[in-house]
Amino acid sequence: VPQPKDASDNGNQTEGGVVVDKGGLLGGSADFKGTPFRIAAGPALQIADGGEWSASVWVKPAPATQWTSVFSQQAGSGVLELGIAGGKLVGRISGK
Repeated sequence: VPQPKDASDNGNQTEGGVVVDKGGLLGGSADFKGTPFRIAAGPALQIADGGEWSASVWVKPAPATQWTSVFSQQAGSGVLELGIAGGKLVGRISGK
């Protein structure tokens, strides 16, 4: 089963266990079934120092009290993570 690509002109390929649900709330949606996925680093995903970026996700997590990662971006030893903990969106920045 081919992995889904993003809708940009770059067509960044996903890696991991993503299944597309064509009957999703907004057309085709990703169903992770608890399996992580990633989009490999590439020139189209680079963020320049001091550069701007945005991310948009719609999530419907299973009830959980522990950390569930939604987004992670690493640059050198610095990591930006967005996740859900205790039913709330939480951001974490670590490293430099």
